[in-house]
Amino acid sequence: MSDTLAVGVREAASRIGVGEMLVKRLIRAGHLRSFRIGDRRLIEVEELRRFVAERREIETTGAQ
Repeated sequence: MSDTLAVGVREAASRIGVGEMLVKRLIRAGHLRSFRIGDRRLIEVEELRRFVAERREIETTGAQ
């Protein structure tokens, strides 16, 4: 198990299987929470898990 707490936009995109631009759009729209440390925009690994689970639920139930 990895000890990584947060990842950058590129790694986040890779982990959930989308492009970097989509991750940036999701952040701007408030669908994916992120924070800055210095010049880096980071997303907590748990936030990625939450987002994927939420999207899966929406797909499964049709709820918005």
